[in-house]
Amino acid sequence: MKFLLPFQRTILNKLLKEDALCIVGQGLGLERILVEFCRICSTQNALVVLLNCEPEQELIIQEHLLELCGIVSVTSRILLVDMLNDNIPLHLITGIIVNNAHSAKADGNEAFILKLYKEKNSQGFIKALSDQPGSFIKDFAGVEFFLKFLRLRKLHLWPRFQVDIKNDLSAKIQVIEHKQPMSQKMIEAQQTILDCMIATIDYDDIEYSITFEFERKIRQSLAPYWHRVNAKTKKLVSDLSTLRFLMNNLMDYDCVLYNTYLDSLLVSSVQSKSSVFSTAQESEWMLTDSGNLLFNVLYSKFS
Repeated sequence: MKFLLPFQRTILNKLLKEDALCIVGQGLGLERILVEFCRICSTQNALVVLLNCEPEQELIIQEHLLELCGIVSVTSRILLVDMLNDNIPLHLITGIIVNNAHSAKADGNEAFILKLYKEKNSQGFIKALSDQPGSFIKDFAGVEFFLKFLRLRKLHLWPRFQVDIKNDLSAKIQVIEHKQPMSQKMIEAQQTILDCMIATIDYDDIEYSITFEFERKIRQSLAPYWHRVNAKTKKLVSDLSTLRFLMNNLMDYDCVLYNTYLDSLLVSSVQSKSSVFSTAQESEWMLTDSGNLLFNVLYSKFS
């Protein structure tokens, strides 16, 4: 625990004492807490399963725990198949750590895994961690809903304004921030993407409509009737995802990668129109003046 800040040690010590859903603020070093927790659990007599890790997080964990035993990082799909085929002795699993708990779903693999685990091993521990507190308040009684299907009763909240965290982070540190302004072409491209989104979906809060949460709610509301939704509506939902991708990656992608993605959009659109047997709907935003202007601006930007 020598690499942890005092408040991180406090979070870890409390998590070691009881099963809980631990939610910390963004940027408070949840990965370091997870690595140290895995280090403590890695003994020859223990078998701890780590679920829901992203590839970048797995690399960080492997760098620190390469020579340690007792920790197995696996995808929920693979673990669930092994459980159903009785390839893994559930009574010998010491505990399960659910990383990125905000991405777990009540009807997903993680919830089913925890249900099977607790049915055959009532003594094993379950720890769930997340640094995305906003994901738990999107729906009514969101936290209680997560606690229920994660098989947990305790909730640990660690916001930035918590006393211990605030004191540890209040040290005088000089931070120099360099901000690269957007070019005129990027500003024009951003505005044309917004115009395309307005043409695609009629919604008052355009800033909210470019978020993943807005798209998730639309897909969630249409999911029970997706087999009855017409092709045009499905294409509009897909276009919304495409435009959101263009907006979010306008400043992240380099010019070559962004240009390649634009070419793929045009090629797929041309193929759908040229094929006699294709039933795919054409993207309406590409036919608008804003769509035409968007490609002209971006191609002139990257040329």
